[in-house]
Amino acid sequence: MKSIITTVLLFFCYNVFSQDLPLKDDKVVYEQIIEADSLTKIQLFGASKQFVAKAFKNAKQVIQAEDSNTGLLIGKGITYIKEPSSIGMLYDRRSVFAGRVGFTMQFDNKDGKCRVRIFDIHTDNSGNLYLDDLRVEDVLFKMAKDANSSTGKRKEKKKKLFDESVILLNNEFYGLINTFKESLNTYKSDDNW
Repeated sequence: MKSIITTVLLFFCYNVFSQDLPLKDDKVVYEQIIEADSLTKIQLFGASKQFVAKAFKNAKQVIQAEDSNTGLLIGKGITYIKEPSSIGMLYDRRSVFAGRVGFTMQFDNKDGKCRVRIFDIHTDNSGNLYLDDLRVEDVLFKMAKDANSSTGKRKEKKKKLFDESVILLNNEFYGLINTFKESLNTYKSDDNW
């Protein structure tokens, strides 16, 4: 029941604002299918592993599951998202989605195609005893709800904060997918050594 109410309210809040937030089954999910006609499933799997090794400090800790037969690679990463410039003095840090951010990145590979998904996005406050980890959906929903319940200049400031937060998230995670996509253009398999 809570999921249905959250979905209805999130869609209501989402429709009020101008920024595009990729929602799938009540969750924020960044997803793109990348065409790579010249690469086989095994080559795409290798390219995915190579990308994870280069993009993250410790690939062994990042990779959670891998299966070269199916072409599946799943990893858990951490990135840092800066605070929106419109945050000001009025906001509690727990009401803004910024700082250390954890996420799951999944690569589904088959001949000529790779689907990249980034999901399970949450604050990563593992080093802070006073802050809980929060899901991106919960923080953005609270921000949108606060903006919708405000009026005048306060509403505009809160709307700007929401929009800027979505832009920062989109830039970070679509940027990560685009970096992987660009890495496919330069991927060289070591088959012919």
